[in-house]
Amino acid sequence: MGTMPGAVVIPKNYGEAMVLYSAIERVAAVVDGAPVGKHGRLFIVEPETPVKVPYEAGRFILEHHAYQGVVRVEEEEVESGIHYNLEKAKAESLALTAQMDDQRFNQYVQDVVTDYLNQKKPAPRTPEVIQKIIQRRGFDLKRYGIFPLGERESANMEKVAALEAENKSKDEQLQTLQRQMAELATTVANLKGEDAKNEEPVPARKR
Repeated sequence: MGTMPGAVVIPKNYGEAMVLYSAIERVAAVVDGAPVGKHGRLFIVEPETPVKVPYEAGRFILEHHAYQGVVRVEEEEVESGIHYNLEKAKAESLALTAQMDDQRFNQYVQDVVTDYLNQKKPAPRTPEVIQKIIQRRGFDLKRYGIFPLGERESANMEKVAALEAENKSKDEQLQTLQRQMAELATTVANLKGEDAKNEEPVPARKR
């Protein structure tokens, strides 16, 4: 008896392989003991690209890289074969990523406050992974009284550089305008000179 189209099925190779998906983060993991793939025992899940991996590798990645939003793709049997439910996987991955971003950011804030601010030490530079979360979620460390060492100065330098560039642009625009006005004045003067040459002398009136 066949399976109804659209039904969730257990593939024949269940326990041997699974399909993983990540909506945002690139996930890469070396899994000792897993069958060798095209990159050896390095398994990579590129963003928005479902990838089939050995079951042992998938289990390890789901367990140890959930913080990157990687999820298992549900497989459905349809008339044409096995269909990956990527719409559901994407929704699950986005929700998991948001949840993990919140957890990781809040843990980072707690660690900085405990290990640095409470010890009267300056906060270190923000790790790259936390910077990515801040950019992704619009978090603001200043709300927590955290001003990472060197970053405030860098931000000020960027503002100064932007202001200097803006002033330079205005100066160049002003110089261009002054040059155009001078050229216009010269043109007007030349035209007046030509008009004066072309004027016929007025005959003197006889007395």
